[in-house]
Amino acid sequence: MSNDLIEENEKRYRAILLMDRFMVPPKANTWSEEYISSLIGEQEPKPEESEFNWFLQDAYRAIQNNLRNDRFDEAVKLLKIYELVSRNSEIFRRSWISLEVLVLAVDTYLHLGREEEAKELLLNWWDQSDRSFSTLSQFFSLTASRRLILAGIFKQRVNISQAAIALFFEALANHVYTPQMGKTPSVKDWQEFMENWNTRIFAKDYQESFEGERECWAERFPVEVQQKNCSRPPALAQEILELEKSLGTILPTSYRNFLLYSNGWNILNGSNGHGELLGTKEIAWFAERNLDWIEAWHQDETEEETSDEEYFQYGRYQNCVVMRRVYLRTVLQISSEEDCDVDVYLLNPKVIDQRGEWEAWDFGNKNPGAYRYQSFWQMMQEVYERSFVRE
Repeated sequence: MSNDLIEENEKRYRAILLMDRFMVPPKANTWSEEYISSLIGEQEPKPEESEFNWFLQDAYRAIQNNLRNDRFDEAVKLLKIYELVSRNSEIFRRSWISLEVLVLAVDTYLHLGREEEAKELLLNWWDQSDRSFSTLSQFFSLTASRRLILAGIFKQRVNISQAAIALFFEALANHVYTPQMGKTPSVKDWQEFMENWNTRIFAKDYQESFEGERECWAERFPVEVQQKNCSRPPALAQEILELEKSLGTILPTSYRNFLLYSNGWNILNGSNGHGELLGTKEIAWFAERNLDWIEAWHQDETEEETSDEEYFQYGRYQNCVVMRRVYLRTVLQISSEEDCDVDVYLLNPKVIDQRGEWEAWDFGNKNPGAYRYQSFWQMMQEVYERSFVRE
């Protein structure tokens, strides 16, 4: 990968990292010392969890705004406050927002020459997290933190040579993934796959792993929990034809066959939250349901064009920053935007393979872009594996 391409990807990632991706105004952007003390302190009663969530979300947006405008001192003050307050919110401490705040903190401290503070944050992250590839990739997407990692900050933790670390990053930066043309699933394939998903969701050992979610499911989805079945009755062929007529397009075969198996689906996946695959009556173009969301991602209309060489890289280790935001105006929304941490599944009619399969996107504010798949079937395989195989 050329230096120009690395710099272009960093520019793209940084722009998204500092982008305000929320569709509603913040509740506040300044707070009294007394209010902050109430969130940090150990006095009883503690504020409601929702109060922590609103503050941390708004503080994150204020940090972004300060960094966009080069107000580094103000950003550092908020970064310190964010760290202290987030300790009192276990749920938020593990959220995608807290991860992005961590990335911003490391990058900001390195920019200001405060390397020891950046090192401390990185080592704490290493010791206290699952050290997922997606998180590590965000650190090495920025030159300063990448250099720190290459300098051997994790050497004692992983006990590998400096040369091996450098080789890993070289391979990562230059990887080329040529995906195999996947199968086009039949209705029976979907039935077998999703019935196995049902079995896994309601298995006793899996249920016991997520006690809080299980109680919430029973309250919100009593029918699914009682029947131990997240599927719905199959769509009629006529219903799919009416949907295609209203959309003005023919749906890809893998997705049509899914609807013929189950006209929608509730995804109840433990720590990955809840998501709803829509039925034929709710499916619509993303622009019709979420134009404000699209506009939020088009604040900078000078987006660099992504080359085919960069774009057509699929697989688990793809860089989710490499996307074409212009496609947001023409993608089809097939899942609810409620729950799932503001995450939606989309089908992209602008990228169709030889089988007639549309590219599928896992898109949401928790990612600095979209994870893309060759088809809806392949995306669902990954969602399943992420939920159960790699728990």
